[in-house]
Amino acid sequence: MTADTLTTDSLRDARLRELAALYPPPVIAEWLADRSWLNEQMNDGALAAHYGKVVAVYNRAVVGVGDNYLDMLLELSPKFGVHPERIVALYLGE
Repeated sequence: MTADTLTTDSLRDARLRELAALYPPPVIAEWLADRSWLNEQMNDGALAAHYGKVVAVYNRAVVGVGDNYLDMLLELSPKFGVHPERIVALYLGE
């Protein structure tokens, strides 16, 4: 790791802590419903176009596709006004 990576990671961590303090903790049943939906979509091949990317799901919909899990949580948490851990984000690949 480089010094820049450590600085960037530290900034991400600090921002995630800020967002987590702003919003109530996620309801596990809602998160599990989204995770189940994501599994169904993967099994049906509906997400094949996103192989090699991180896919984010909220309320049974794909709300983001990107390269960095943490960056997606940082973007989507305030966008939807939810705790960062409420967003289901998963790397689709090996």
